Amino acid sequence: MTRRTWGLILACFALTAGLGFVLVGAQGSGPTAVRAAAERAWRAGDYGEVVTLAAGQADNEPLTILQARSLAARGDYAGAEAALRPFASRSPGGDAALELGLLQAYQGRRAESRRSLQSILLAAQGADTAPELLRAGRAAQALGRFEDANGYLRDAVGLAPTDVEINTAWGE
Repeated sequence: MTRRTWGLILACFALTAGLGFVLVGAQGSGPTAVRAAAERAWRAGDYGEVVTLAAGQADNEPLTILQARSLAARGDYAGAEAALRPFASRSPGGDAALELGLLQAYQGRRAESRRSLQSILLAAQGADTAPELLRAGRAAQALGRFEDANGYLRDAVGLAPTDVEINTAWGE
């Protein structure tokens, strides 16, 4: 090969590699990247980092749920409840409502917990997706309705047989 050919190959490689680095750098700044970083921090037990990452993302429900779990793990139950309550009131059958109900049950506030968890079961009556069925199964477990929980989780596994979270909940 001639020098010119090698020069073109090297120039193409350099441009491709440089563009790849630019794209990788651009991917690390969006809300999805913040959520992924918060999930890594949660799994590592770095609850302070989760709270820090979630601080500027008040409209992101999954990130707020991680923040509330972190606050509860650090003993700040009031802060966790305050973070969850706006999302739970907007969607009484959603993930934040489930987390709020589980938090209330953990604190021994049975009447409030039962109200939150039953609203999830009511919302799941026509459930046809795996996340909805998982939510209903976890709510039924917390209420002590184990046969109902088994039915919801069995249906969820039928829809998403490889989902680790569903299989774990069903195994519990």
